[in-house]
Amino acid sequence: MSLKPYKIFRSNRKTVFIGFNQYGDLIVKAPKSLPVSKIYDLIERHKDALNKKRKDVLSSRLRSKKHLFQEGEEFWFLGRNLKLKFVDDVDLFSTRRGISTTEKNLLLPERYRNFAKKEIEKFYRKEAKKFFTSRVHFYIVKYFEVFGERLNYTNLKISSGQRTVGSCSPKNSLSFSWRLIQAPIQIIDYVVAHEIVHIKEKHHQKAFWDKVRMLDPDYKRNLKWLKENWFYLREFLIYD
Repeated sequence: MSLKPYKIFRSNRKTVFIGFNQYGDLIVKAPKSLPVSKIYDLIERHKDALNKKRKDVLSSRLRSKKHLFQEGEEFWFLGRNLKLKFVDDVDLFSTRRGISTTEKNLLLPERYRNFAKKEIEKFYRKEAKKFFTSRVHFYIVKYFEVFGERLNYTNLKISSGQRTVGSCSPKNSLSFSWRLIQAPIQIIDYVVAHEIVHIKEKHHQKAFWDKVRMLDPDYKRNLKWLKENWFYLREFLIYD
């Protein structure tokens, strides 16, 4: 199969990245000075591996699960596989219920049955903001305890990001995708620690990764899990 770049991004980077977006389109990130002919040479040289990767991306997309919002359907939340359960709109004390979770269930009041997707997304966003804020505060304190330096961030935003799980802007504004709330806590902690270190280290060189390791000794395992599973998490409620 002939492969042509869907888009080539130019920047001051020193290396070339060749990969695929969620639709199987070939994406290239290259130095500004690298000739287009060199990019095509690299693609041709690695075409067999790239074609295999593209097939994996497309097959993974086909496996992405659409939700029908029916009783017993499974939803991931903080690494737990919860089954959807519809409950009465009020509890035993006549208090109006909101969406909540137990160890095994995602509890959805009956009044939300016909627009479950919208309400579940609102619930996930709210819980993500609350949980990520608490973990950011935890790692700000931990950074001070380990490195003796107090860090400050300007803002914490919850995004709908699919390509990026988290980011730290040049002005130290932190952003996290609400879909990350599906992941196990240790994965979320890795992402938070990663972005906290970026407040001080605006790069991915050795000094950066050394600090990440000090905050999260299992960061390599957590990063591997994220690379293998983010495809599925980022599709959540997109096509439902």
